[in-house]
Amino acid sequence: MIKNKRKILFVRRGYLLLLTGILLGFVAFSAISMIYSSRRPQDSGMGMPTEIEFDFLYTSEKQGWIEQVTPKFEVWFKELFNISVNVRLIVTGTHDTVNRILDGSERPTVWSPASSIWISYMNTKWLNITGSVHDIAVDWTPLVLSPVVIAGWGSYLDEHNVTGFMDLYRLAKEGVDFKYGHPDPLLSNGGTMTVILEFAEAAGKKPEDLTIDDLKNETVIEIVRTIESKAIA
Repeated sequence: MIKNKRKILFVRRGYLLLLTGILLGFVAFSAISMIYSSRRPQDSGMGMPTEIEFDFLYTSEKQGWIEQVTPKFEVWFKELFNISVNVRLIVTGTHDTVNRILDGSERPTVWSPASSIWISYMNTKWLNITGSVHDIAVDWTPLVLSPVVIAGWGSYLDEHNVTGFMDLYRLAKEGVDFKYGHPDPLLSNGGTMTVILEFAEAAGKKPEDLTIDDLKNETVIEIVRTIESKAIA
């Protein structure tokens, strides 16, 4: 049943939409305060504030690091600008951060998704939902390179010469019995990035060069579907 569900997954319109905003996988900070600034009270014109507070919406894989450095940032900011700053940390999954921003339940000043692939997705959804002509996620800076690798027993990889996703496709077509695991793409950033790389290899392109036509290409879909037929949760 799991395999059948995975096969259906790749032809659903909503899932393909998730893959339309393709960039290399980086952890990114994206300032989105400009979109919301018009909805917040403006400065009274009385000069510089003595205290400010802002919301920082980010994802759980960096929670320990963020919680450790935030107090240091607040002290540094106070010493440098003589302004007390209170950072309100809000942590959840990347897809949930997107949904919260789009439905207005969170209005963060800074958003840090698990990967920059979500920035184009966020902007596309924002433009479609609001009718705005301006992106919501702007001025983003990549911080960390997040590699995606294929790991397995060295003897097995050497025996079957597995160096990429197309080798998994080859083995599946040859009837070689193997299991392949990655997180759920609809729940995990790692799973999403893995499937993007599967599409990229199937199309013979870099991830950032993928197009909508590539994602609709029947040959590409067949390759990804075959690889995913070996996937387990």
